[in-house]
Amino acid sequence: IGSLIGLVPVLDFVLLGYGFDNYREPKKLPEFRLGDQFILGLKFVLVALIYLIPAMVLMAAGFMMALIPFVGMLGMLLVLAVVLPLIRALVEVGNTGSIGAAFSGKVFSEAFTQKFAFAAIGAILLSFAVSFVLNLIPVLGTVIATYASTVVFWTYLGSQAA
Repeated sequence: IGSLIGLVPVLDFVLLGYGFDNYREPKKLPEFRLGDQFILGLKFVLVALIYLIPAMVLMAAGFMMALIPFVGMLGMLLVLAVVLPLIRALVEVGNTGSIGAAFSGKVFSEAFTQKFAFAAIGAILLSFAVSFVLNLIPVLGTVIATYASTVVFWTYLGSQAA
């Protein structure tokens, strides 16, 4: 079911909320609750967009001004610098239900703790690995990869950082 939901634009927000339910309880797969998980996924997308606006602006400016490629590179570096705080912000939104929680000082102080940073980086790498392997399977692997990598990411993060 999760793979099919992941195929539908906008409805795939449910998958983000479902993924976070795996963070809360990494020992078992949760049930789909389309309404609650859709709202949480929508909040995640809004927070991610807000966090990434400065980086997107710098990258766009760098690409538009081909004479100054350094500006685009700065945007890419900014994306890397924002990844851990963004993931921590999503955890706060998921835990509290409040978009405002994504912008508290707690997000930045906890994003760079050793435990959280290693868990987040491990979750990213594991998720990429699962996605890479599944995408080797034509068509069906791609369909499954979105669901599987989301579940793997949040489950690993929840088991290591929570």
